[in-house]
Amino acid sequence: MVDKIRKFIIENGLLEYRDGVVIGISGGADSVCLLRVLIELQSEYGLKLYGVHINHNIRGEEALRDEAFVASLCKDLGVELLCYSYDIPALAKTEGLTEEECGRVYRYRAFEEAAEKKEAERIALAHNKNDNAETMLQRLLRGTGLKGLGGILPKRNKIIRPLLCVTRGEIEEYLGDIEYITDSTNLKTEYTRNRIRLKLLPELEKSFNPNIVEALYRSSLILRAENEFIEEESRKAYKRVILEERKDRIAIDCGRLKGENNVLIGRVLRLACLPLTKKGQDIEYKHIEDLKRLCRGENGKKISLIEGLEGRKEFGRLIIGRCGREAREYDYELELEKEVFIAEAGLKVLLTREKREEKEYGILKKEKFKLPLRLRTRLPGDKLPIKGGRQDIKKIYSEKKIPSEERHKYPILISGENAAAVLGLKKGYGFFTENKGIYLYISLVF
Repeated sequence: MVDKIRKFIIENGLLEYRDGVVIGISGGADSVCLLRVLIELQSEYGLKLYGVHINHNIRGEEALRDEAFVASLCKDLGVELLCYSYDIPALAKTEGLTEEECGRVYRYRAFEEAAEKKEAERIALAHNKNDNAETMLQRLLRGTGLKGLGGILPKRNKIIRPLLCVTRGEIEEYLGDIEYITDSTNLKTEYTRNRIRLKLLPELEKSFNPNIVEALYRSSLILRAENEFIEEESRKAYKRVILEERKDRIAIDCGRLKGENNVLIGRVLRLACLPLTKKGQDIEYKHIEDLKRLCRGENGKKISLIEGLEGRKEFGRLIIGRCGREAREYDYELELEKEVFIAEAGLKVLLTREKREEKEYGILKKEKFKLPLRLRTRLPGDKLPIKGGRQDIKKIYSEKKIPSEERHKYPILISGENAAAVLGLKKGYGFFTENKGIYLYISLVF
């Protein structure tokens, strides 16, 4: 079996010579096997091994027994052990998680902390083919796509899973009479994962396919490869349709997106949402379908996705962003020879009598302007003088296809009570000249 694992490690690039490896050790058969296999490979790879054991404080005396067993095992095998203890029941209530979810979060936190402390390049976990089968079935029962049916990855960042190429039966055969312990919670059927392990998989083996674990493993390899191909095509499609990428929002060309294959459309929308989601949030199938309908629909529509994230369609663009990012109100006073920084718009503005080297935004007619001038965001009813009348400034924004959350970047220049210009978009009729006057300079800061 060790030869099989060695080959798997090489094929998947799980270890490099002289790697430091943190090993998750619960004391069960899988983790004891992993520890012993890595010890067998230690001299071959020049590995530095460190054990990590986590007490979840769920099983009282039994958990203390497990910790003592792992401590004794590591001492006998000459492996340094780091122990962590978390009150998972209390933490689960505080953080609004199930004990299963909370335990997983804190286990991985402990592994990462130990790896950082020991400067280890790898975190080795003892998932095997049976775990892969259970994961696939659990995801299928909840509803999933190709990625979910790809099963457990052999490698993800620092995390490696050298035993994914062997079954639980092979592990038990390898251990023979070597001692390990059994976690009593693994026998409780109130947990979904345990019901799959104890009831569903045995029934599938008995009544449908005695090699179901191997069959699911082969399927996961095929589906993972196909998913990787579609992901690559999705990234190409994303680049074709994206108009703008910022920390708080993404803008997509709806016309281009609708020209893509429907499968890729869903993937592109998910790619757009991912960097905007908070830790622990998940974009679901229904959210993607809602975004597809929004893209096909009329301009001006808006939908709520997960908490704090919304989608809207404006001027043929699908905008996905964090809520509360609408135009910010401001009102700045401008004085001669004094540079003003408009933080909300990312602009620097200067009024001066002296012409500078850079090109001015415009030259103001002295007789038309009443100092001090102001720069502010739009108010209801604001109109800009044009030849033959006045134009609603809201209409100017619409004609220029400026989304509502971007309009604060185009401030209105006010003289007295009158609008003289919408900076960057349109100048008011009769306020500017080509001759001498007051020079208005604008520079973009960010």
